[in-house]
Formats: sequence, structure tokens, C-alpha cells
Amino acid sequence: MNAEHLLALYDRVVDTPNAVFRLRRFVLEFAVRGKLVEQNPEDEPASELLKRIVKEKAKLVEVGKVRKTYKLPTQDPVRQYALPDSWEWTTIESVAHIEMGQSPKSVYYNRLGNGIAFFQGKADFGPRHPTPRYWCTKPTKIAEAGDILLSIRAPVGPTNVADRRCCIGRGLAALRPLKGLYYEFMLLALGAFESDLASRGFGTTFVAITKKQLMIYGFPLPPLAEQHRIVAKVNELKALCDRLDEMRAAREKIRDHLTKATLTRLSTPDPDVPTFHSHVLFAVDALPALTTRADQIKHLRKVILSLAVRGKLVEQNPEDEPASELLKRIVKEKAKLVEVGKVRKTYKLPTQDPVRQYALPDSWEWTTIESVAHIEMGQSPKSVYYNRLGNGIAFFQGKADFGPRHPTPRYWCTKPTKIAEAGDILLSIRAPVGPTNVADRRCCIGRGLAALRPLKGLYYEFMLLALGAFESDLASRGFGTTFVAITKKQLMIYGFPLPPLAEQHRIVAKVNELMSLCDQLEADIAGADHTRTQLLKSLLHDELATAVHEDTAASWLEA
Repeated sequence: MNAEHLLALYDRVVDTPNAVFRLRRFVLEFAVRGKLVEQNPEDEPASELLKRIVKEKAKLVEVGKVRKTYKLPTQDPVRQYALPDSWEWTTIESVAHIEMGQSPKSVYYNRLGNGIAFFQGKADFGPRHPTPRYWCTKPTKIAEAGDILLSIRAPVGPTNVADRRCCIGRGLAALRPLKGLYYEFMLLALGAFESDLASRGFGTTFVAITKKQLMIYGFPLPPLAEQHRIVAKVNELKALCDRLDEMRAAREKIRDHLTKATLTRLSTPDPDVPTFHSHVLFAVDALPALTTRADQIKHLRKVILSLAVRGKLVEQNPEDEPASELLKRIVKEKAKLVEVGKVRKTYKLPTQDPVRQYALPDSWEWTTIESVAHIEMGQSPKSVYYNRLGNGIAFFQGKADFGPRHPTPRYWCTKPTKIAEAGDILLSIRAPVGPTNVADRRCCIGRGLAALRPLKGLYYEFMLLALGAFESDLASRGFGTTFVAITKKQLMIYGFPLPPLAEQHRIVAKVNELMSLCDQLEADIAGADHTRTQLLKSLLHDELATAVHEDTAASWLEA
């Protein structure tokens, strides 16, 4: 494989999710299968090299520096793929000394730099070398500079190279290649085996692998000269992958900037009508090409909701009854409810509400949530009154119970405290603040929720989409140290833009139409991603076909 070959693959799958990551793994897989560089018949075969390594290891065993080598199992189905004639299958224990970590007592390590660096596991790893967070004055197990540090516990598989003499904890093993094994080759080989090593871990609290597993793990040994050629080629192709990553990131940054600028122009307050219409036309033409990721569609959905609550999504109809008249009727209805004691007196809208006080169409009115809806704050019943058996009415505690539109009961309550009726909007007011659902049944609500019951004159579907538009702002107004939450008073005085009733229905219809288009865009993106991913798998499978059994190739590509 060469740079031109890799570029040819990349050009065909450039927009595939994780394309470069997969290509990096592909390069490593080719490297350890002897497919990356040509074999040189003049190289000393690995069989002779291994004999010298075995002799060196025997001397170390004889003087008691290392334990006796375990034999390679007769069958190792993962590692027993075909190797070039000049290569040899062996084990990690046969070509490297393995030092398993052991953590010192806590009294012997510190953060002050006293003693030698102490590395505990993957959390200390950097791009190549670990960074010390602790030091140790009485080390237990030592790794030398140049040793390969392998994470063997939560997670299993990642590697670094020790750049100093250090103490290693039980989350690491130090692999010290014997003479005849180029440690840079061993490092890249372990990178190729990372997923497989991780799959061999076991344990309930922490997944880990043992020393015996490492000792008998199959290792493909090339001639020493070829090890160096492979490392040089891998470095060349990794550098190319780095450049491809940078190019992709730069392209995505430009695309994100264009998408954000296009959507920002739509939501900019109060452009004149011709300018706004030109922005809309540009967005309609440009967005399908600019939106290539699901997160961009999420931003588009937010813009649609923002336009909806600013009166910019549908045209105003001069024949509609203005919201000022509608609000008068709502206020009268609310007054009757206050009079009979069903709800509390309405708070007045603050003189200045800088977040909500953007300009509205002439036929709209600024009001408050309390003015157009009844607010029922949740209160959790005592634990003895709720159950998982379906006894009583559904009990919803918070966002954890929410579905795409309606919540799903996990608990039921026989002695409910606060009640929401079917059709009420359930607003999460505590950890997190802002998400909504619609109650599809009479239910009990806990203190993580508030039920908003729109008064006559406010279409609850419009209120639902308006709350969706305000979700981020509501979340920003939450406070608290243990759980971020908002209060009833905050909800009562929160500014609400009220359109004419007929326009509320038109807005909801238009939002539903545009959200369906967003759904289609997301489906198209997902479909394109799936197609590109399948193409990449197919291409890599074809490339591996001569080196790997088909089942093995398929499992590797799925990893």
C-alpha cells in the first residue's frame, strides 16, 4: 500500500463518518499482516531472529530476571491468519518482558513532585507519552524509559510510551521489547490489536486482562529490517491521514460557518420584508447542500421555532381577530378562575424583559405564561404511595419519563399529590430545565415537573412549540447547586408572545410541515452516511480479501 492507494480509497469515502479513523486502523491491520511493504528476500528471516530472541530470553530466565515463557496455544483463531513466509508467529511473552503494575500505598504517592512519576492508567495517557499527576517516594513496580505502557484495566488496549523511569499502578503493564523486536513496531502492532485485546477483558466492576493472557497473546514477528520499513511506511501514511483529517476539519468548519451564517440571517431581529424574503430564498437553495450532519439539522429546527414565535414563519392575515382582543377574553376567563379560587392572581409582566422583548407583528401581543395558562407545580408523594405494579394513576417524576411526545410511566401512585390532566403540557423544571412532553392521561406529577394548561384562546400545540423555542433560555434561568431548577414565579412572569388564534393554528401547521422536511433531511443524511459506510466497508473488505478470512474481515470492519 502507498499514499496514492490510500488517497484513492479516501476520495471514494471522504464523507463517511469516521472515514479517516477507519483508514488508520486499516493501515495498522495491513502492517501486522505483512501487506504494507514488500518482503525483501535478502532479509534475515524472522525464524532466525526469533531463535536469537529465545536465547536471550532463556538467559534472562536462567538468571531469574523473568519467568519461564508460556507456549503459544495450538490454535489462536484471532491471530492465526496467514503471514508471509519470512515472518513467524510467536507470543508477546517470547519477544518482550512484561511488568504488571502494582499501586503503592496511598501514603507513598503525592502531587508535589516528590519521588518518581507514578502512572495509574489510561487517564494519565497523552498523544504518545503520559503526563504525571502523581509522584511516588516508594515505588512498587517500575517501567523504564522506552517501555510501552499498555492499559490493562478499564479500558483495555490503549498504549503510550514511557519517556522516563516511572512507577506503574495496576491499571498498566510495561512491555519491554527484547533485542530483535523494534519497540516502534510493537507499539503499532498493539494499536492494531487494541479492539481484540479489549474484547478479551473480563470482570464486572472493572474489565481487565491478566498477565497470562498477555503472555500467550499471539504476535506476528517480521524480519528486523522489515519491522523498520513497516514503521517508516506507517508513519508516512499516518502523516497523510493527519493531513486528510485537517482538510476534512477545515472543510467542515467552513460548512458550519456558512450554515450558521445562513440560519442567523433568518433569525436576525427585524430585517425589512424584502431582505427577509431574500434570506429565506437563499436558505432554501443553500441548506440542502450545507446540511450534511444531524447536528446541523438540530440547529435548523431551532431556527424554525425561533421564526415561529417571532411572527416570521407565516404571513399575518389582516382579517384575523388581533391578539389584543383575544387576550382580553383570556384575561376575563382567568379572572373568573381567580374569583372562584381555582388559580392565584396573575403577576404583571415586568416593564423590561430583554430576552423576550423583541418586536412582534402588530396583531400579536406580549403577555406572560401565567396570563394564558394555568400552572400546576409538581410535588412528589411519599414513597409508600407509589409503586411499579400499575396500582393507581401514572406518576411522572421528570425528564427521565419523557418520550418523543408523551411520557411513559415507570411508577404509579395510589395517593397523588399534584395532578396533571390529559392534554396538559409537562415542562421539566428541574435537572434539566426546559424539555417538554404532553400528558396523554390524567397523572400525578413530581417536583421535577410543572403542568401548563392553556386557557381558552391559546392553542396548546402553539404553546408547546413556543416552549420548545424558549428551552435554552429557560434552562439559562435555572439556579441551584445540587439541582438546577426554576420556580413557579419565574414561570408566571416569563414573557409569552401571543398571536391571533387563527395564526396560532397556521403557525403550528407550517412548523409541522417544516419539521417533516427536517425529518426527511435527517433521513437522507443517515441514508447517505449508511451508504458511504457500507461502501467503505466493501472497499476495505476487498482490500483485505487476500490477507484475511472473510468472516474475520467482516468482524474487524464492524468493530
